[in-house]
Amino acid sequence: MTARGQSLRAALATRVVVGDGAMGTMLQAQDPSLDDFENLEGCNEVLNVTRPDIVRSVHEAYFAAGVDCVETNTFGTNLAALGEYGIPGRIHELALSGARLAREVADGFATPDRPRWVLGSVGPGTKLPTLGHAPYAALRDGYEENVAGLVEGGVDAILVETSQDLLQTKAAVLGAHRALRKLGTALPIITHVTVETTGAMLLGSEIGAALTALEPLGIDVIGLNCATGPAEMGEHLRYLAQHARIAVSCMPNAGLPVLGKDGAHYPLSPEELADAHETFVREYGLALVGGCCGTTPEHLRQTVERVRGLDLSPRDPRPEPGAASLYQTVPFKQDASYLAIGERTNANGSERRGRRLCLADFFRPEDSGETDVIEMQVVTVGNRVSVAANEIFAANAYRDYMELHGLSVQLTEALAEYWHGRVRTELGMAGADPDNLDAMFRTEYQGCRYSLGYPACPNLEDRTKIMNLLEPERIGVNLSEEFQLHPEQSTDAITIHHPEAGYFNAHGGPS
Repeated sequence: MTARGQSLRAALATRVVVGDGAMGTMLQAQDPSLDDFENLEGCNEVLNVTRPDIVRSVHEAYFAAGVDCVETNTFGTNLAALGEYGIPGRIHELALSGARLAREVADGFATPDRPRWVLGSVGPGTKLPTLGHAPYAALRDGYEENVAGLVEGGVDAILVETSQDLLQTKAAVLGAHRALRKLGTALPIITHVTVETTGAMLLGSEIGAALTALEPLGIDVIGLNCATGPAEMGEHLRYLAQHARIAVSCMPNAGLPVLGKDGAHYPLSPEELADAHETFVREYGLALVGGCCGTTPEHLRQTVERVRGLDLSPRDPRPEPGAASLYQTVPFKQDASYLAIGERTNANGSERRGRRLCLADFFRPEDSGETDVIEMQVVTVGNRVSVAANEIFAANAYRDYMELHGLSVQLTEALAEYWHGRVRTELGMAGADPDNLDAMFRTEYQGCRYSLGYPACPNLEDRTKIMNLLEPERIGVNLSEEFQLHPEQSTDAITIHHPEAGYFNAHGGPS
């Protein structure tokens, strides 16, 4: 580990460290041109190369306010986010340049008695692997490349932030570990999850599930950022303070956004943010504090005056060993019985599972001389929603972004299911459908729809065959070099008409 990394780790173990605030809004406030963005409007990370003066000025403003550390302008240097702009090959370049800029500014403010640190920002990207938006391994490898660039650029810690999906968070953390091992170094890894006003992460994970799932991965700090202001974070921080073996952190928004005549704004004043951090530091023993959307150098200046350098308030965490699902943690200790962890399965096996059927087995052989039918479809809700979502993302309105993104993805799925139903009707398969939802969920009907990239059709390269046959370029859908559909709010599928074809599940074979 570098000397700076060691000093940061030591500081987090003994005193309160103050980080910076919002990055995107401060960059946008300087009105970069479309040429500055290389015609990739909203891709703030490109400014690391085209307008380093703008990025440098943001770091300087926060250090001048007295913070201990700043985050690199690399929130979107990952496979998913840069893939949206068609530049996934620039992950390492933009991460490296962003880290070097922050390092130069930090070194200019550092003194022998006052080190200044750089946190390598690793954002979540635009894909949720739990929902099948992108393969886990591809995302993990992209994060590895991202972190390698950050480390080579001189960061002192890795900050995995604004995490909405625990599987995505794991991909980022494990990708970071892989990069650090390959480079022969070790740095603190800080992990921030984002809890919505609903009291859970976007996919429904409670804070206990996040702690149970992430703490064993070898992280140094766990905390919260984005989505809400400090008022909504209190109970989640209390849980972390009571149960986390590692340091706890908090970087809230400047309150919940309020819609006014001039658009949305964040209402929390600098004094109110400082009040909240002072309370959190005293009651929950926070080691790292800062700000997210809507916070400014003035917010952080007042926070520095209140809490920077204070000794950590003592905590007496009581870890609760357990296992976590996507949604909640379950303690191993049970009052009335033992805890059974397992998966429902058909222990007796099944005839169809024994035949190792794949989708090809449900069609007539090519040499049979008989005609067969297959339905293929590609649907999209178009590119305008992607453009709007990217604009919201660039403005650091992450909660609004995730809501629009989730809605558009579900609308795409609804459109796909509409055409699935039309095809089944035209092929005469819909007449004997069950009349209750439970049977429908068990796929007790003929004509299942299979999407590419899932277990039944895992090879994404097969998309080229569908693209060649259907020519979906006519509706604005294209295929990337990684065999991903663009716009993102698009999906493809095939429908199998054979009456025995079904989805494979945990019961031991096709349902």
